[in-house]
Amino acid sequence: MGAAIMPSRSSLVPLSSSFSVLAFVALASVVACSSPSATSTSDESGAAQPDPITPSADGGTPDPVNPGDPGDLDLSDVSVLFPLSTTENRMWKASDEAAYGALLPPAILAKLPPLLPTRGGPPGSLDTLRVVAMRLDPCFPSIALAPDGCRAQVRLVLQLVSDGAKVSAEDAAVHVFYELPTSELDALVAQLLDLKKQAGVNSTRKPLGVHPALAAETNGGPFTDGLRKAVFARIGAARLVRVTTMSVVQAGFQWRFEGFEVSDAAKGTTSPIDIAKAGIASQEFVGSRPETILPAAATDDDIHGLFVGADGVRPAQADLDSGARAALRIENPKTRDVETTSCASCHAAGPALRRAENTFGVSVVDAPEAYQNADFDLSTPFAGTETNQIRAFGWFFTQPQVSARVVNDSAEVVSFLRARRKK
Repeated sequence: MGAAIMPSRSSLVPLSSSFSVLAFVALASVVACSSPSATSTSDESGAAQPDPITPSADGGTPDPVNPGDPGDLDLSDVSVLFPLSTTENRMWKASDEAAYGALLPPAILAKLPPLLPTRGGPPGSLDTLRVVAMRLDPCFPSIALAPDGCRAQVRLVLQLVSDGAKVSAEDAAVHVFYELPTSELDALVAQLLDLKKQAGVNSTRKPLGVHPALAAETNGGPFTDGLRKAVFARIGAARLVRVTTMSVVQAGFQWRFEGFEVSDAAKGTTSPIDIAKAGIASQEFVGSRPETILPAAATDDDIHGLFVGADGVRPAQADLDSGARAALRIENPKTRDVETTSCASCHAAGPALRRAENTFGVSVVDAPEAYQNADFDLSTPFAGTETNQIRAFGWFFTQPQVSARVVNDSAEVVSFLRARRKK
């Protein structure tokens, strides 16, 4: 039998009323201010200062000890988080033209649902959509399908970025998928490694955060420009195959997930995607009490045991235990993928689990469901720790957000590409 998920001594005490007050205060700060704690800060380079969401661990800055060793392919080479900025050469626009057409042509932009509610916040102009992150995927939807079932993809994450008193990204996102020949993806990986080598930064065994070469070029530079040129040579509307969205229903505690396949981006010809295991084209996560997923997915990976009910009382230990195991399975790319896990479950599993560890004393040390890979730093200093922080990869207003699932996915991709490059 595997190791049990054990409560700490403090977790055996029923949740006190103080949790209800603290949870309400935390939620109110997000709803009222549309930003994290006033104590958090971030400059244009994306270097976050210590706060409850992002500890003072490395935020993607170059290694001061060994800045000239670029190392091998690593997490940030296949999952690139951009520094938050409104400078055009540092954050690409949805309307930017690449070799195969606009990143998001007008006919596809017109198909996007409202990303923000009309009440409780501005509706959001799509003119402010910026690429905040990029992922390279050599084998969508799962590396388990290699080699014959692989579809090589470049995926971009876009958020609405504003440049008020502080550059900030709204808590809604558009995820776009471009398919390309495997040989082109391999050539892109080689180019990015060469660019990193020329930049003289080291990302080996570092936590996944802002790409160190991008963080070092605060006003743009050779890596910033080279990255754009290399990626834009291989993507655009003609290669766009899928778009998914995470939109805000109620600021700070309710989000909707939906998407569509693209057959002709120029004409806007699309077809809706059914949410995995939910059998419906949209799904919502509600982060206010009672926390829930609507509709719940028909799966064994039920994370509702980690959710707080209407009474605000700590969930029963048996529910926490089963919910934690389900969350670990969802975070593990060896056991779950986009076709076996619903959108809301994937986004909410990590924050709910982190809260169970931090607030309810649940320990998942040595749990057999947890993903393991000794070749990488799988720590998650930028993961959400509350159920109002469910962004997987991008920015939570002014703070970087990287989920455990994204870290684990990246480790699998790098392992796969390293092996393929050696053949």
